[in-house]
Amino acid sequence: MQDPLARASKQRGLDYVRSNQWTEAVAEFSKAIEWNPNSFDAYHERAHAYVANSQFQKAVDDVAAAIKRAPQDTNMLAHLYNDRAVVHLRMDDYEKALGDFGEVTKLDQRLGLNALAWYYVVGPSNFRSPKKALPLALKAVELSNTNHNELNTLGVVYYQLGQLTNAIATLEGGIKKDSAGGSAHDFFFLAMAYHRLGNAVQAENYYAKAIKWISEQPSLQPGWKEELDAFRAEAEEVLGKAKPLNP
Repeated sequence: MQDPLARASKQRGLDYVRSNQWTEAVAEFSKAIEWNPNSFDAYHERAHAYVANSQFQKAVDDVAAAIKRAPQDTNMLAHLYNDRAVVHLRMDDYEKALGDFGEVTKLDQRLGLNALAWYYVVGPSNFRSPKKALPLALKAVELSNTNHNELNTLGVVYYQLGQLTNAIATLEGGIKKDSAGGSAHDFFFLAMAYHRLGNAVQAENYYAKAIKWISEQPSLQPGWKEELDAFRAEAEEVLGKAKPLNP
């Protein structure tokens, strides 16, 4: 009986995740683990819920438990190590984060290089280094045969380096490769790049597309809301939309 009960608890946990009820989600995933202690995906899901509750050490412990229990699937293990690396970044433990990104790269070179490049440009300020990100992002694009995700990362790297025309060409090229037509991760940076080049019309168009894209998402992947909130705030400041402080 444990598997049906574990599945039911995990499903309830996922339902709570969709409504951003993280404490309730943790409780249900915990029940799923009680019913099936070898359920690596329940540990993984609970780790995401712990991150949303800013319980980072518990999240790290759960990802470690998921790694021990996960099937020996290269793609799955790469994503688990990547998730743990991101939590280590949230904890300002950069040495352990780099260690986990290294494990990702061993398992999936494209994913590992792209992930590390991404966090070198959007991660914690003390960790950021667009110069370190550039060769990683270029190699990831080469390995991916110009996939949208990798082109997005490279475009953001170019933007952070002040190479605005390269940023625009790369981000717009990535959008063409994306069957969904791009995302707010592209549009916010295109808005800022165009604005900084003096093209206010295109900047406003891309800013509006970013806001529309976010409004149309039924839910966002773990970590995306916080990330996109930061990008939106940056774009609003660049485009002069930031609200003035009260006197």
